[in-house]
Amino acid sequence: MRRNEIHAACLTAGSYDEIVSCTVCGETLSTQHTTVPPTGHRWGEWQLTKAPTATETGVETRVCQNDAAHTETRAVAALGPADTDPPQTQPPQTQLSETEPAQTEPPETEPGGAAGGIDWQKISNVLLITVCILGGGAAVILAVLLASRKKRK
Repeated sequence: MRRNEIHAACLTAGSYDEIVSCTVCGETLSTQHTTVPPTGHRWGEWQLTKAPTATETGVETRVCQNDAAHTETRAVAALGPADTDPPQTQPPQTQLSETEPAQTEPPETEPGGAAGGIDWQKISNVLLITVCILGGGAAVILAVLLASRKKRK
């Protein structure tokens, strides 16, 4: 039988005394005191309690499922001023890092260098990957195709 029971809470330990008594005369045979560790918080989902505006931060709150009196809040960043700049009319510029050299030669294309030509370097890379996947039988065919293509150039 348990006596002197104190329930554990989020931050405080609980305890109880386990008492074993004789079923005939009721005399206490043993008493053991047991401590129960704190349960800790079981936080619910964050809920927006004050919406942020352009100039003021908002607030989110969550409530402990073990004890609704325990709450936690956090700030939500202000939205900032509305974007009043006109949309960008030029495409963004790509910057090269020091380790990325600029391309100095045009990509390999169909003879004549016509715009929209075939990029044989990309095609040969794709074919090489395909050969690796499919195996040796296709390797012979690929080698013949690439060799004949290079001879035409």
